[in-house]
Amino acid sequence: MSASMRLGESVNLLEGLVPGWFDDASGSRPFEVPPREALLGLDAQVQKGTGAWCGLDIGFHASIESLLDALFDYRVRPMPGDAGRFDLPPSALMLGGGRRAATLARLEQLLGVPVAQLERGGLVLLQFRRDDAGEQHPLEEGGIGRRIQVERYWTREGRHAVGRLRVAERGGDGREPVLRQRQAERYIDYLYEYGTHFVSRIGTGDRLFQVLACQPGRHELLRSLWRQAAGAGEPGVSAAAFAMYLGDAWIGWHGHLVSAAQDPVFERSILDGLWRLPEAGMRASLLAALHRDAGAWLDGFRRSVPVRLGFSAHSPYMEPSRASAWQRVAKGALLQRYGDALLVSAVGTGEAETATPLVNHGESIVVAGHDGASLLVDRTEAIQAQLGEAAMDAGVAHLFARRLGFVSDVVLPVQGALTLFGFAIDADLARGHMPTLRLEGDVTAVVRCHTPVLHGALRIARPDGTHEVLSGGLHFGDDAQGRVSVLADLCQVDAAVLAALRVPLIAALDEAEAQWLRAIAAGVPATIATIRAELDWLIRCLRDSGALAPEAAHRGGWDALFRRLALLARLGPTVPRLRPDAGASLIQTAAELLLHCRLATDAPDSEQQALAQACAEVSLGFDAAMDHTLEPDAGDLARLAQCLSRIDEACGQAVCAIETLLEEAQATVDENVQVVLLTMARLWGDEFGGAMPPPPGEERPALALELLRAAEHDRRAARLLHAVAVHADLGMVDAAVEAMDGLGQHGLALEQWSALPGMIMSLLDPSDATASSLSDALREWAAQGLRLAVSIPVVQQGVQDRLRRGRAVDVPSPVAVSLRMMLASRRLQLQWVGAYGQGDAVARRLGVVAA
Repeated sequence: MSASMRLGESVNLLEGLVPGWFDDASGSRPFEVPPREALLGLDAQVQKGTGAWCGLDIGFHASIESLLDALFDYRVRPMPGDAGRFDLPPSALMLGGGRRAATLARLEQLLGVPVAQLERGGLVLLQFRRDDAGEQHPLEEGGIGRRIQVERYWTREGRHAVGRLRVAERGGDGREPVLRQRQAERYIDYLYEYGTHFVSRIGTGDRLFQVLACQPGRHELLRSLWRQAAGAGEPGVSAAAFAMYLGDAWIGWHGHLVSAAQDPVFERSILDGLWRLPEAGMRASLLAALHRDAGAWLDGFRRSVPVRLGFSAHSPYMEPSRASAWQRVAKGALLQRYGDALLVSAVGTGEAETATPLVNHGESIVVAGHDGASLLVDRTEAIQAQLGEAAMDAGVAHLFARRLGFVSDVVLPVQGALTLFGFAIDADLARGHMPTLRLEGDVTAVVRCHTPVLHGALRIARPDGTHEVLSGGLHFGDDAQGRVSVLADLCQVDAAVLAALRVPLIAALDEAEAQWLRAIAAGVPATIATIRAELDWLIRCLRDSGALAPEAAHRGGWDALFRRLALLARLGPTVPRLRPDAGASLIQTAAELLLHCRLATDAPDSEQQALAQACAEVSLGFDAAMDHTLEPDAGDLARLAQCLSRIDEACGQAVCAIETLLEEAQATVDENVQVVLLTMARLWGDEFGGAMPPPPGEERPALALELLRAAEHDRRAARLLHAVAVHADLGMVDAAVEAMDGLGQHGLALEQWSALPGMIMSLLDPSDATASSLSDALREWAAQGLRLAVSIPVVQQGVQDRLRRGRAVDVPSPVAVSLRMMLASRRLQLQWVGAYGQGDAVARRLGVVAA
């Protein structure tokens, strides 16, 4: 370790800060230096001993935390995107992470104030400051027109360590990179090996200070009296007048006089008794300097040490996806270590006091037991008490909700295991508080959480005092050595959890489809995007968990659910079509039943059972009232298959023509047009591998490329639809779902299919003979595309109606009456929303429903 502090030194803030300053005699630092250096150390060229002493500052601090933040000028620069919401104050880094007792013992020695007095608070800090000069790391000096050459400042070992950090999938277009547990563990290892931050700023100088502990109950009064007295005079005069409050009536303990720089001249003056003051009972007091020529006396103390330090994270100097993942892991690890001490409140305390402890955003919360039996705790304003009682009664294993929100602490009795499962979980940090799920009962209970979207962070507190944190899509805890570790990836779900939630997932799918129809009617694209993201995650869960494997249990139920899920996620919902003479009475009856179900959450089992039966009967009525003349027959499926075959053949011919064209006339084809041709070839032909070319820079080629992708969406949507309609193997269905990834959400209108071949050919030289075969293939491709565009809605309507009605034989009826009512009412809600949306006033009516 160097005998001088250097810019660029790595710091591991997971190990906290030490209450003290740099000691050039021993080389000790106020922070933990990790085993390896990520950045090169740069000697700070800072002048020492040249600054002027400021006047005496008198600060009042109700807590030891406030005192530490005022005394130690160690500032951690916010990570990108976290300014104002996430802070690392010196007090948290010194007292948190299980080091409070050790820090207080060290402070007792340094300040000369007993630990009991420090814990009680009511402290006064007397301080003279001298700041000499400061310097910042060159990495912090970038700006407009000034390039930062990162590679100049990183060690070779540090660059290689960063290069070994991986993500499962890169981010982009507003998406966070995907990070699995195995990759996250590498980031944790990096934090402990190379540090979380580096020294980015150093300022030298000295601090002469003394801490006084007020008599019990006198601190607030003294602060008020002093503020009134100090507001009327010169600063020096006011500070000297503070001597009247140094007696035993106000001050219960006088701390040591301390020099941060351990100035030998200052320490000798203390031993010589030059700081004794009669008003303080002849104890040493910093106020003694004000009873003589303070400026001349203080100028004799010239020793300097780094008293102002800045720390910056490593992430801003990494590749964007890696930096984003690094910050997620680092923030989660810091929250696991220090908790609420890092959070900055953004609202007043009044809002927090009136906040609902557990909110489910109007969705259903299902508590499912180990044996598959389930019970339902439905919409309510404050449900944690009912939830806890239900947990004890049912031996809860799984807590399910489409959207679950925590805005305050929730107490939940747990035995054995608990799983939180939600399409989105909101753990709001806006109030400067991390919501806590407090477990009661089994100390060794296994807690898991599965969600693709976690807003904020959630703390899980166990009865034995240990805790875990959910943050950034990861589950953090502590290992046997006391290091922060990553326990799980929140996006990964196993088949056992899904098996216990089959019935709630079916109900959630009905609910999501109904909400999607409302969003279409109301014109709310953000809601549609959210639902698509939820369904995409559920597809990944079924795929990755092994639930779709041929030998998996309950395969029939997963098969039916996945087929319906695949069509809904990729093609969107269809509106059920009722016969004109059958809709009005059903719609009215369904509306009344749904209202009764919403009000019957706490009703007796007999009433809920009656409502469940009534919902099922009305659902059968909707099924019978369907206009079956609109359903596809064998001829429709045959025509769809024939169109797919012919359009595939046309695509193959077009790929051959493009290959010939690029070989024979590449020099005469504009670069932007080449991008369009290469994209067509890679969309339609297996032999054209590699990544998609960059988008063209001109408007007409860019528009043609956009329409080509929409056309390909139609072709692949038709392939998926056909696979589901003819009961193709689930592997083929899954492959068709995956083939649609990245193609957008919409196909072409009929007129666009007709115009697209001409638009593409207009980009080429009409005199080029090699382009004629491409023109013929594109005309045939567009002709079949028109037929596909006509066939898809007809077939989709019938297939989705059939999938909605179907229920797999290995999905049993729920044991709990409340869950049976929920399942029946969700299906009826979907039928009612679809039927109610057929009138001319659909937007107005569905807006009323949504409200």
